[in-house]
Order: sequence, then C-alpha cells, then structure tokens
Amino acid sequence: TVTGGTASGFNRISGSQATIVVTPTPGVGGTITVTVAPGSFTDIAGNANTAGATASKPYIASQTITFASPGNQTLGTAPPALVATSSSGLPVTISSTTPAVCTVSGTTLTLVSAGTCSLTASQAGDANFGPAPSVTRTFTVSGGASPAPLTFSSGFAAGNLTVEGGSYFSY
Repeated sequence: TVTGGTASGFNRISGSQATIVVTPTPGVGGTITVTVAPGSFTDIAGNANTAGATASKPYIASQTITFASPGNQTLGTAPPALVATSSSGLPVTISSTTPAVCTVSGTTLTLVSAGTCSLTASQAGDANFGPAPSVTRTFTVSGGASPAPLTFSSGFAAGNLTVEGGSYFSY
C-alpha cells in the first residue's frame, strides 16, 4: 500500500529482494509511506512473508511562480497592479532590482524615471514546499508626454500699472 504518492516499476532483484518506484503526488509536500502487510507476497520459493513492514520518507514538493509582465509603461500614467502567484498557493514577493527607475510596495508599482525596469517575483518555500525559481520581468518606462507649458502672469490688468500700493514704471 502506498500513501502520498503513486507506485510503479516493481522490479524483483533476487529471490528475497525487490524494488518499487514511488513518485510523490505532484505539487504536494508531505510523507510517502509504503506498507507491506503480512502474508501479502511470496518469494520465488512460494514462501509468504510472515511479518509486515512500513517505510516512510518525508519530501518537499516543488513549486513554480506565474508572474505577468505589466508591459511597457509611460511616466505620468497609472501602472497596473502587479500579479504574481505560486503553484503552491504560498504568497509571492515582488521586488525591483532597478529602484532608480521603478519601485514596488506589495503589488503597487511606482514609476520613478525613464529607463529599463526589472522586477523579480520570489517565493521562499515552507515546510512542505521548496523555494520556487525566481521569475524576472523587464520592461521599458518611457519619459511620457512633454509637460504642459507654464504661463506666468504679472497680475497687472491691461493698461493698469499699479500694484499693491505702488506703481510699475516700465517692463
């Protein structure tokens, strides 16, 4: 009997020894247990086993990260929320490796300047899942549109050269 995985590849090595390949359940960490009950098999001579046996092995499952690129961005526009998930369901951390161009807080991307932004999604694992391979997404942040022109005004009405208790004599 196998729990925590699937048995395959039973191979008799000798009259008293055999091997079996046990594959853990994909994406699930835990313990594989193989139990052989008394009287459940016979050797080549036809003798039944008189004692049972159990073997257990803990294992850590692997996991992957899915991290969608936000695509190229433009300064002055609101970037989308970042989305990254792990196949284990454990939380994923997103960080910027180019903080002069972009920063991240949680799932919020902030564009700082034009250039190439590089974001890395990571998941360290836990007792049941090993660390996930990090996923990096790189995209361009462009400078955006030119700023609107600023117009300065003197505060003088047409033809009126007085200002707060005084007068202005020339431009």
